[in-house]
Amino acid sequence: MARYTLPMETPIRALFVDDDTSLLNGLRRALYRKAREWDLQFVDSGQAALERMEQQPFEVIISDMRMPNMNGVELLKIVRERFPETVRFVLSGYSDRQMILDSIGLSHQFFAKPCDPEHLIHAIFLSTSLYRHLGNPTTQRIISTITDLPTPPPIYHEMTRELSKPEPSLEQLTGLIMKDAALSARVLQMVNSAFFGIGREVSSIEQATLFLGVENLRSLVLILSISNDAFKSLKSAFDLDLYTQHSIEVGATAQHIAKDLGWGRAQTQVAFTAGLLHDVGKLLMATHFQERYCDCDTFSLRVPCTAHTQECEDTCFGTNHALMGASLLALWGIPPNVINAITFHHKPQDDIVEGISLSTVVHVANAIVYLRKIPQGKKSTSSDALLNQNHLHSLGISDQIHKWIDLRPSN
Repeated sequence: MARYTLPMETPIRALFVDDDTSLLNGLRRALYRKAREWDLQFVDSGQAALERMEQQPFEVIISDMRMPNMNGVELLKIVRERFPETVRFVLSGYSDRQMILDSIGLSHQFFAKPCDPEHLIHAIFLSTSLYRHLGNPTTQRIISTITDLPTPPPIYHEMTRELSKPEPSLEQLTGLIMKDAALSARVLQMVNSAFFGIGREVSSIEQATLFLGVENLRSLVLILSISNDAFKSLKSAFDLDLYTQHSIEVGATAQHIAKDLGWGRAQTQVAFTAGLLHDVGKLLMATHFQERYCDCDTFSLRVPCTAHTQECEDTCFGTNHALMGASLLALWGIPPNVINAITFHHKPQDDIVEGISLSTVVHVANAIVYLRKIPQGKKSTSSDALLNQNHLHSLGISDQIHKWIDLRPSN
């Protein structure tokens, strides 16, 4: 298995694969400006792509789906096995809907023909630069092999019942998806792909389910429900119910805080999404480090997670749950504001966003969820460990924490 690590200063190297030579030539012309900065190469078959990848490393492969001899699904399966560090994009036509669905788990993002070259350039740059910036060799090695996050089957059963109705309720489906951090991440990945032709970033589950529609939700749930092995392996070592409940509470609390700060509806929806997904990296670490992670008291879900915990993870595993979650979701094309919040939810002072950032809101929400479970007499000491008091004081919101603790979000 080939292993490549490209340094930050190395130009992005991307490989385009399509049997339609006229389309390849069109892409070559459209991307000419970037070709002076990046190494962009074009081949007309899956076999040619594999031969080229054996000769040199590529950070990104962008493949068509419907090709003779070796279609896109077959190609991406081989790329995932032989070159797991390569980011895998699909660029295909709307007529290839079933093949697109077959590629879930094989591809990180989806783009529809005809594709705006600037949109493609933006996606390639964002995913690779975030991946380079956020990742370290351990993080990148693990993230590159991930296909699905474990998701508790009860959610699927409830969704299937709703979807089987003559007129399924998108409001009911949205509520179910919001209870599940892993499924939420996948829904956001799909709806932000150009395949669905929205043309703008969608950062909330409410917007995503509206745009995705009942039929696409049905297909997505069907595909994801097939992959339950990770859930079964985690069941004995990782309290998935506790993890899910914590994620929902942080999401709801973050949304409540955002409303209290006077943020608009769209921003409060994004706050919920960021809070819901803030600990996705714990699922990844529990899956890939198994008992080493799950049996360590320091990382117990029943023990409040702090910046110190994150530093312990770095020492023990060479990575941490914030980087793991942010790196995976960056590859999936989740909007940067959500990625930022996940990356800095324990260290919001490191976020370059000025003022009260989404990172700060999630940081506070995460702490509050833990603080609500701590006896009154111990809240002050625990608050100092959970919250970056200096950062909150500099923003002028340190005196609002007690008010937010007492506010009970509804979800």
